[in-house]
Amino acid sequence: DEFEFELKQGDTVLQTKKNLADGSVTFDAITYTEADIGAEFTYTITEVAGSETGMTYDPLVIEISVTVADAGNGELTVTPTYPEDIVFKNLYEVSGEWTPEVTKILTGRELVEGEFEFELVDAADVVLQTVTNLADGTVPFLPLVFDQEDIGQTFEFTIREKSGANIDYTYDTSIYRLIVTVANAEGGGLEITTATYKDDETEITPDITFTNIYTEPTPVTHDPPVEKLVIGNGAPQDAQFSFQMKAVTPDAPMPEGAVDGLMTHTITGAGSFEFGVMEFTEVGTYVYELRELETENKNFAFDPTIYTITITITQEGHNLVKDVIYTKNNSTEASTEAIVFTNTWQTIQIKGTKTWIGGPAVKPVIWFKLQRSLPGGMPEDVPGAPILKLDNVTEVTWTDLAKFAEGGETYIFSVREVDQTGQILNLADYTKTENGLNVTNTIKAIPPKTGEVTTLPYTGIILLLAAGLITILRRKRSKI
Repeated sequence: DEFEFELKQGDTVLQTKKNLADGSVTFDAITYTEADIGAEFTYTITEVAGSETGMTYDPLVIEISVTVADAGNGELTVTPTYPEDIVFKNLYEVSGEWTPEVTKILTGRELVEGEFEFELVDAADVVLQTVTNLADGTVPFLPLVFDQEDIGQTFEFTIREKSGANIDYTYDTSIYRLIVTVANAEGGGLEITTATYKDDETEITPDITFTNIYTEPTPVTHDPPVEKLVIGNGAPQDAQFSFQMKAVTPDAPMPEGAVDGLMTHTITGAGSFEFGVMEFTEVGTYVYELRELETENKNFAFDPTIYTITITITQEGHNLVKDVIYTKNNSTEASTEAIVFTNTWQTIQIKGTKTWIGGPAVKPVIWFKLQRSLPGGMPEDVPGAPILKLDNVTEVTWTDLAKFAEGGETYIFSVREVDQTGQILNLADYTKTENGLNVTNTIKAIPPKTGEVTTLPYTGIILLLAAGLITILRRKRSKI
């Protein structure tokens, strides 16, 4: 009774019948009378097109010619003539699809697209599909397509997650068994029903969910040790030095306080320090550069060394481990020793000279005080420079002196003539000219004053007396 057929004479429908299970269609007999003897009748049989989804109805028209003759004996001879093709062929084509709905959950951190793999397997353990998760946890299996050939059949599939090798994950080993039944839907098409079972459970589970647990490995830290050496006598203890660490590897971990991959650290004087703790939470290789920033104090010889720090992070169990190598100035020689920067305090010697003009051979004892000034500034005493004594010498030397001011200006040095306490000294018998690093003392000429006895230095008196003796001796000789 699946298909319906009409028997017509002209446009008049004489009968409507449905097929039997064996495909035959039987119409009721048509009765003829004597009045029909010698007549010919034409009939047509057609299939009534239905509305079943997926069914293609045959447009075949079977035309039958029937002649009626007198057979004698009061009987009629009815002779039908059929065409060669009297079979209605219907085509039933339907398809339906079913898509497994699978969800991936990761605890411990945010899920990343493509991080985990899943397999759809048939009853023969043949892998039909392998897909990876999306970032939202969806596992996008492709639809399974069924057609009319599958009607009345039951299929079994398995969905499982492929276990990875990352020990930071606890993988979900659940296996979901899916029973898919395909049936002919009312009104055509396919009706696909599924039942899902988890592992060996007998109760149907409403959804398919795989949950993995992420356990973050124990991080490892590193704090680059740096040693600052200052060489040279007289180097100021309060001199400051700055150092910079730069992350060459993008997004490499940096100590707290770093900005845009740069960290600067300043220390006072020599000593050891650390830039700050860097915490590594992921396996990888991280490269840094460490250098000293040039100081404004030009008295220090700048250390131009550039250290490259290569930190390789690997994982052992649930722990991260580090391997640290230092190289200097792009050298291929690696070292695990501490980073050392050396600054040399560059000093100069300053010589002060004394010039005596006139006066006795034995000169007075004086002292020199060393002073310095900046261009356009007033001289000031040099801190720490001793007052040097000039006793029968004409020059003295100061050593280990800074040539430059902290701002980089060059000092201008000069000397002052002082006494042993550092007070300005003015010798009574000498005039004084202080010119930079030279002091000139010139004996004073003392002119006689009218009506007064001229006071000469003892040396002058002695010389005059000696001259008088010579005159007397000469006169005595002339009288003889």
